[in-house]
Amino acid sequence: MLQLVYYGAPQQFIEEMSSTWEVSETVWIAPSPSKTDALREQLQSVLKTQVTSITMAKFLSELVAACPDKTIGEKVKRKADLLLIFGALRTKYSPDLSFEEFVMGYNIFSEIRSFSLDLVAMESVLAEYDEKIRKAVLLFWQLLDSLQFYDEHALTQSLSENLRAHDFYEGKQKNFIFWGFGHLNGQQIDLLKALSIRHNIIVPLPAQIKGQLKKSDWPSWLMDHKVEESEVGFLTSKVSINRRWINTRTVSPAIKNWVSENPDQKLQILIGVNKLTPNDLHLIPLDRFNCKVPIDWTLIERAKFHDVLVSAIEEIPHTHELKNWLTKLAKLERRPKELKVIQLYLEALKKLDDLSDEAWEINDFFLHVLGDVVALNAPRLSTVPLVSGESLVQIFDLSQIDQIVADIPLMVVLDERFDEPLSLQPLYSEKIEKELISIGPVKRPEFELNIKRSEFLRLMDERATIFLPPELLKHQLIWKRFFENVEWIDIEAKQSTKETKLKDVLKKYVQSSVTEKFSFSASKVQTYVDCPQKFYFQYIDKIFPRVQLKQDIDPMDAGTFVHHMIELYLKSHTEIDEGILWSLIKSEMSILKTQNHLQLSEEVEHERSIQYYHRTLNGLSYLKQLSTVLEFEPKWVIEDSFQWNDKFKLNGQIDCFYTSENLLVVLDFKSSAASASSFTDVKSLESIQLWVYLLEMSKRWEKPPSQIVMGYVVLEAPQKSKLLVWGEDTYEQIKINKFTSVKLMENDVSNDIETGINHIESIVQAMREDKDFSPQPRKKTACLFCDLQSYCLKGNTV
Repeated sequence: MLQLVYYGAPQQFIEEMSSTWEVSETVWIAPSPSKTDALREQLQSVLKTQVTSITMAKFLSELVAACPDKTIGEKVKRKADLLLIFGALRTKYSPDLSFEEFVMGYNIFSEIRSFSLDLVAMESVLAEYDEKIRKAVLLFWQLLDSLQFYDEHALTQSLSENLRAHDFYEGKQKNFIFWGFGHLNGQQIDLLKALSIRHNIIVPLPAQIKGQLKKSDWPSWLMDHKVEESEVGFLTSKVSINRRWINTRTVSPAIKNWVSENPDQKLQILIGVNKLTPNDLHLIPLDRFNCKVPIDWTLIERAKFHDVLVSAIEEIPHTHELKNWLTKLAKLERRPKELKVIQLYLEALKKLDDLSDEAWEINDFFLHVLGDVVALNAPRLSTVPLVSGESLVQIFDLSQIDQIVADIPLMVVLDERFDEPLSLQPLYSEKIEKELISIGPVKRPEFELNIKRSEFLRLMDERATIFLPPELLKHQLIWKRFFENVEWIDIEAKQSTKETKLKDVLKKYVQSSVTEKFSFSASKVQTYVDCPQKFYFQYIDKIFPRVQLKQDIDPMDAGTFVHHMIELYLKSHTEIDEGILWSLIKSEMSILKTQNHLQLSEEVEHERSIQYYHRTLNGLSYLKQLSTVLEFEPKWVIEDSFQWNDKFKLNGQIDCFYTSENLLVVLDFKSSAASASSFTDVKSLESIQLWVYLLEMSKRWEKPPSQIVMGYVVLEAPQKSKLLVWGEDTYEQIKINKFTSVKLMENDVSNDIETGINHIESIVQAMREDKDFSPQPRKKTACLFCDLQSYCLKGNTV
């Protein structure tokens, strides 16, 4: 029997299940280790007894062990194994496939197999993808079939078939509760239906989503005439939330004050990030607190070792030489993490030996694949407490909501610096989604939003208070949607008995204005938009001189250096060769040291070389991928200078562009995702840098190209890059390949350009007329790295 149970609160559901079924005969199954740990704590807290809770992966392994078909376990290959095998065979069957195309093809291959293992059924879906990607997917499919291996989807299907044919789980627990699943694919849904022939299967769902399901959502695919639906403890639809306004500058003081307002009490603080990192903990101004922070144990060692392999590629032309080379290295005195990385490489090579005695060629492509395989097999992120012993304050992130205790006071801290908890970007093009909906359940961002929203709002009672800046609900759509139909209860912090009157100590220093001869730039205009006072003291009265570093490389110089490396490499190379790139980085670093009279230690120089190498490689790979997807020859122009001398003088430099009769691509390189403006800011012209570049390009064309792309390339994390597109064809091409965020501009580009020109002219006019340059930060990011933040009147109120 299979049941869908809609619950109001987890505790109500757990109590209901314990009164219905024997605890000893019930297994709770969660999608991930973290969800399983949280579930185990909840069950223990409510039921006060030992309850069996396992991960989905553990449950599948138990089914494999019990299955009468003993060949299944031998056929199963994990993602890392398949990547390695396909990567090795790529040279033989598809040598022209680049690494980016290989990874994209593998991801699409894995994704569409979650809908169906019938290749004929997927032909109409594959027809919508780029020809190279389609060929890669077909190659992987054929290799998997010819080698008679099982991926996770084939394993699930085979288990479903065996469960229908045999009662091989007889004598085991009869009741299975699948808890906390945000998505179940077509193969997993079929498995649950096969299990329900002889076992009781419960799938619990938050009550708030019941009336919002669509036919494409996975719960709808579970429903048929045999499936029962029931309800346990509905919550009221109206939610009231305590709210306190804060700003970026006062996040840490707000936390400290809230803790001091609740002395000697157990407290919980939820930081509005998906995953806590050590950097996020800098916000916590407490001497003692407890939390769990993920640690990638071998991340730095893997990056360094990859660079060593790239530089030694001529010494190790084949896998046999590489294995011998690694074996010798492992015998030398090594730090534990370095030794672990070498062992992971050796283990990966042994899997290739098990496949064939053939010596596989070592090249840039193979090293990339090998590096990804090692990363997948590396020790999983381990969560460790930052302090030992009991602590009154417990810190959580959004992935740990299940672990928050309902009857302990909770502080929720939201800030614009944090990534949004999810994206509402459609996962597929309209054509592909229509095809997939007829085959199986499709991930729908709106459905995921409803699930996360119900989990979040469940915590909001009289013991919880949300601290957030006013701009958050304006600039971040996801949080705005989270709080739809919420009744806010605004509360004030306890006021100090001593009132402090703020004084603008900088006002008396504003004595000049923008003259007619002033030379504008996109960054200067943007700084004025962000905060007039910041602009004044940065570009008119420069009271804070720039300090030139000698023992390290200045961040501004670092950005210029990476741009220069991309330009220098593209001048003489069309394909990406990591060995050539590494040599180029090292030689240019030597020149930079001499020019800037830097005195870098060997460690600092090596770390910076690796950092700039990866940023450059990411930039080059992104440009290659974009040109491949849009099918144009990548003749990029890098660092192109221009000057306007019309109504005002404006100097600028476009980081990167490509132009043809029908297509224009204008890109701005950003080191980190934090420095790339949001889609909302760009579309609303609150961020004007890209518009200046586009306006400059419009001066050069006779008529607008039919397809235009502009956006940011994030060099540290290319997947966080952002593109705005005029032209539905180009938009669809980029979206279906899913390698970057993309938004469609629905207005006519000529109208947008005219609006942009008028907007920039109005800002320049305001700059010329401004006599006060008062502190008016547009949003908190204007204050983050401002030299005035210790003195500014508005610094503590943004």
